[in-house]
Amino acid sequence: KRQVHGDISLIHKLMSSVSKIERVLKNIHNSGFKLALSATGCCSSLLSWFTLFPGSSQYTVETYMPYSYKSLEQFLKFKPVSAVSAEVTEAMSNVSFLRAQNIYIKENNYIVPLDQTLNGFRGIGISGALQTTRNLKGGNRAYMSIMGEDFTSTTYVEINEDLPRIEQDSILSEFFLLIIGRDCNAISQEEIRQFLSENESSLKVTSEVTNKHEDVIDLLLSNKCTNIFLDGSGRKFLDIQLDGFVVIAGSFNPLHDAHIELGKVTAKTFGVSLHKIVYELSIRNAEKGVIDKETIYRRLAQFKAEGLNVMLSTKALFCQKNDYSTRGFFAVGADTYKRIVDIRFYDNNYDKMLFSIGQFTKNENKLIVFPRLNSQNGKVETLHDFQIPAVLLTQVDEVKDYRHDVSSTELRAKGVKIQT
Repeated sequence: KRQVHGDISLIHKLMSSVSKIERVLKNIHNSGFKLALSATGCCSSLLSWFTLFPGSSQYTVETYMPYSYKSLEQFLKFKPVSAVSAEVTEAMSNVSFLRAQNIYIKENNYIVPLDQTLNGFRGIGISGALQTTRNLKGGNRAYMSIMGEDFTSTTYVEINEDLPRIEQDSILSEFFLLIIGRDCNAISQEEIRQFLSENESSLKVTSEVTNKHEDVIDLLLSNKCTNIFLDGSGRKFLDIQLDGFVVIAGSFNPLHDAHIELGKVTAKTFGVSLHKIVYELSIRNAEKGVIDKETIYRRLAQFKAEGLNVMLSTKALFCQKNDYSTRGFFAVGADTYKRIVDIRFYDNNYDKMLFSIGQFTKNENKLIVFPRLNSQNGKVETLHDFQIPAVLLTQVDEVKDYRHDVSSTELRAKGVKIQT
């Protein structure tokens, strides 16, 4: 009788937990957040819950479990000192956050719906050490980090070592689900307090720390990300890999009609949708060095006013732009092309120039060259006025029937300034 009574109690407890889990996940679904989760060493239950119920794909971008040390190393792209630490979970949450953004924007063909259901992205990283056949250093414990656009919060818990591993994982998963739910405004803090009270012999919260991020431009200036993509509505996405975009790179001081028309003509000529035009502003100039933050914001404001996509990058040279673009169409004037094949920018080393240009074409990127008036000699220069290195022969094209001779330099000379 005792056995039957115990089994019935366990069944009631499990049914209650499943009901709570489904309710929290439904509230997360309604919150409008998109989540990517990664976990190592624990919380296999949590990851399964995020794909268990109907409609999971509306809020779960992906779940990932790099379980072996080597798998974790490849996921993080560095060798962690310990697999269970705040450093590891924060790095995991960062990778998951960036993956959530990249997967979501590519899935939507780089068109982010302008509705109120997308509140933002969350990258969640978890590392833990539960009951095992090996000797553990540091006891049974776990960390979870949640990364948003402007913050990272990390929770550290200790787990009762007398519990079976499956029960440790279940309790830990349920607790971390509640923390995620609180972050998504899906549950109250009171529900977390109640859970901790009911499970005080099983789980102890040792610390909760939230750190505000630097200004997003500072992330770029300090090399913590390599690019920031801002769509026409001003939404920000970090470390985006573009595919099949028309790219107009420049300093845009100021942005003018020729820049905008260059994008449209290139898109029309090569059959690219207009929403896949982006203006790339490198914060590093090959000749002038790093642009200051105030200047960056002033130049960005021009694109927001026009509703145009813009990418901030750290890539000053065309050979480096391969890092963020695949199958891209880079529209340039003949004057810019002349500099791309000028060995002066490659330490006067011809082989170095060929290697660099080869890097640019590696991802099937193309240079699209437009005619340009040389204001010094009055000649209209075209692609064929300059050398075409063998590595570029199949990756360069020209548009002959469009020319717009206005330049930012001439506009500045006439006193035209950026309007913000």
